[in-house]
Amino acid sequence: MNRLQFETAVANKCGAMEADAISKNGRNNPKSQMSRSCIFKFFAAIIAASIVFSGCDKDKDDDSGGNTASQIIAKVENASKYSDVIKVKLTAWDYTAGKDDVLVTVDFKNGGFTLDLPETLAAKYLASFEATFYRDEDEVNQLNISNKNAKMTLAEIEGFDADDESVTYFVYGKEDNNSSTVAYYIYSDSDVDISGTIKTTDDEYDWEDNENYSLNLKKGWNVIYLIEYDSTYKDGKEISNASITSSPVSGLKWYGNEDW
Repeated sequence: MNRLQFETAVANKCGAMEADAISKNGRNNPKSQMSRSCIFKFFAAIIAASIVFSGCDKDKDDDSGGNTASQIIAKVENASKYSDVIKVKLTAWDYTAGKDDVLVTVDFKNGGFTLDLPETLAAKYLASFEATFYRDEDEVNQLNISNKNAKMTLAEIEGFDADDESVTYFVYGKEDNNSSTVAYYIYSDSDVDISGTIKTTDDEYDWEDNENYSLNLKKGWNVIYLIEYDSTYKDGKEISNASITSSPVSGLKWYGNEDW
């Protein structure tokens, strides 16, 4: 991702995260310009004790089996912090209008929400893998993409108060000793497999970043997982590694962004 792409993404979605990264690393540091967290976290498709997957009995909760989803049943951790939230909205970027658009609105009650994902999405919400993940041509060329005509979008789940003001994003994830995992909901208009590693290096800052993709997306809604590992160091170089996979990860819970 080049600087223009990064700054455009930040301007649209995560100015606060940019400010934090810049304050820690400096504006020209590649860690500020290429933060994977910024790229993904504004797609906060987020928090539940259970997900009901398509093809399963909808009376049965399942947070690990399968990677296509039709309904989200969310029980938010520390839900009392979000007592101002009365509505939860599923949104996607409208590429025609250049803004977020609401796909579904449901009530937030009893510390959570139940949200049915729309069966199909209009073309105005869909874009190429490059645009959806903010990757440039050189980066995409490092990957194997079975269907380069596939269009997709990553959704957000956000809580609003009685004045229709945003209170929080919801995040479905977990933290382990040496990694953190966040799940995201992605819609694809066709089947596509994406595999390979995007490697980025910067000799000036002795920094290397590796993003390992293993995605098997089916037409419709899918759950994908971003797993970020603690940095390692070799010969004075900081090495960052992450996996973006459609293989289910268990043990995730739903959080508001204050708790994540």
